[in-house]
Amino acid sequence: MAFSREILANLVYGPSYLSLEYALAYHGLTPEAVQTATSVTTQKNKIFETPVRRFEYRHLPLRFYPDGIERIELGENRGFLIACPEKALFDTLNLRTPGLSVHLRSRRTCSKTSELTRDSFRG
Repeated sequence: MAFSREILANLVYGPSYLSLEYALAYHGLTPEAVQTATSVTTQKNKIFETPVRRFEYRHLPLRFYPDGIERIELGENRGFLIACPEKALFDTLNLRTPGLSVHLRSRRTCSKTSELTRDSFRG
């Protein structure tokens, strides 16, 4: 079974999904390589330095979940949660630009988002 840094990012601190710069790079929207696995969580901001990778988790209020999250299947019943491109941009603008508050006009979800994924962030 192959090792997945993306699955590990979802498991280190949660609930969480990959987003921000990591998701933008994953979807081919940034030209530079991303060394930190950036994720969004409903928990407090946290950074974990590991031999595998640096994992950064940024808090986003629950009201911004669960729209725009998709599950990428890796086979053998293994997968990880990641923001679709629009959600990754939304998260990046909200969390990396002080004083800016962006709101999604649509409650649209990624085409691959499942009910199971959406329900995983509700209490």
